[in-house]
Amino acid sequence: MRNFYRVWFPRALTLAGVLAAPAHADPGYVRSGSSVIVSDAAGASLRITPYGPHAIRLQTVRKSEAYFPDNYYEMVEALPHDGPLQINEQGATLTMQLPGATPLRLIVDKQTLAVTYLMAGTPVLAEQGGLQWRDSGIVRSFAPDPSEHFTALGHGYYGRAQSIDLRGQELGHNYGSEQIQQAPLLVPFYISSKGYGVFLNSTFKNRFSFGAGGRYEFGIDTQGYAGRMDYYFIAGPTPREVLAHYVELTGKPRLPPKAMFGLALSDKSHDHDAATPSDEAWWKQKVGEHRAAGFPIDHIVNDNRWRAGGGKRCESYPEWDHGRYPQPAEYAQWLKQNGLVTTIDVNRCILQYSEGWKPEFNVPGVSGIDFATSAPDQTNPAFRKWFWDILYRKSLDPKLHYPGDALWIDEFDEMGGAPADTMLANGRSFAEMRNY
Repeated sequence: MRNFYRVWFPRALTLAGVLAAPAHADPGYVRSGSSVIVSDAAGASLRITPYGPHAIRLQTVRKSEAYFPDNYYEMVEALPHDGPLQINEQGATLTMQLPGATPLRLIVDKQTLAVTYLMAGTPVLAEQGGLQWRDSGIVRSFAPDPSEHFTALGHGYYGRAQSIDLRGQELGHNYGSEQIQQAPLLVPFYISSKGYGVFLNSTFKNRFSFGAGGRYEFGIDTQGYAGRMDYYFIAGPTPREVLAHYVELTGKPRLPPKAMFGLALSDKSHDHDAATPSDEAWWKQKVGEHRAAGFPIDHIVNDNRWRAGGGKRCESYPEWDHGRYPQPAEYAQWLKQNGLVTTIDVNRCILQYSEGWKPEFNVPGVSGIDFATSAPDQTNPAFRKWFWDILYRKSLDPKLHYPGDALWIDEFDEMGGAPADTMLANGRSFAEMRNY
């Protein structure tokens, strides 16, 4: 899985119907709830929807295509839509503004459906021409500004990035297909030095160009499946404000304990084959030795050895081993008394040995990935409930008083080799859900 610390709080999938785009023969616009839909002469339509006073969602479809509903992807919280948008029609353009004192305005070209964004009256981002459908790709291009800088967008494998400043780079952040392609942080959101952010609302394979070859654009590769260009423009004007408005869209995560940001110690190299395999006594010794040597250990990472059934990477199950940890609650109390927090590791390959596991949790007909008999379909609500329940019952229930401040959910990022046409529990292809 993504080798960064997170707790998974699954939500049930809601498969709602889609909204059909209006069939306009001539350029024009209509209102639909809080949205405004603008159509060109060829039948393509752009739906513009305000999300609070600082974010605008743009969805584009071709003739006879339908818009994805708000809850199609589980990436955006339900927000009240501000509106209605104030519209001023002037010849071939529409100028739109949210009611009130918001500094955000949009100018829409009715012929190309291209949008220019203005903040406090200054243009900060201008779409260049109409949306492009290139074979299986859908690409949105913008007018490049050589002085503009960009940051965010997560990171690549093993937490690596060429630089914090993305200017001049072309890159995609997607799950890989090889075992060595581990731990990318997939966040299709970036911040501009001009005071805005963009969030690409898609789980298809993505690509971003921040001035490489003179191109400022991003796109998705649908591999022939039903994809849509769907993104949010988020107004700042400061990076702090852009980030704050972004988490208003996606939901604000709970911050971990401060100790999580301190110096961490892992027992990775003291697995079942080690001369001194890690157990409770080993941890107490190592923490004492490190602190005596001046290392301010705050955070310990229990890799495989905390787990019962052998403590091996792929031959164990998510339950405390009472041989190595006779009283997990007492161990947790020692951690607390010593100002320590702990992360516990769960490998995908052990799920098949875990209490209540069902083969039907697997991605159907999986090939091309390791541990294919322990390859869960994360779009399956039954699997998601089982996964959280077993972790809760075996360690995370506060009534147990067991260790477990965070989870290291491992190896889930190594499923990118599954065939693109594999159909998942939510009725969508693996091509679409590869970055889910």
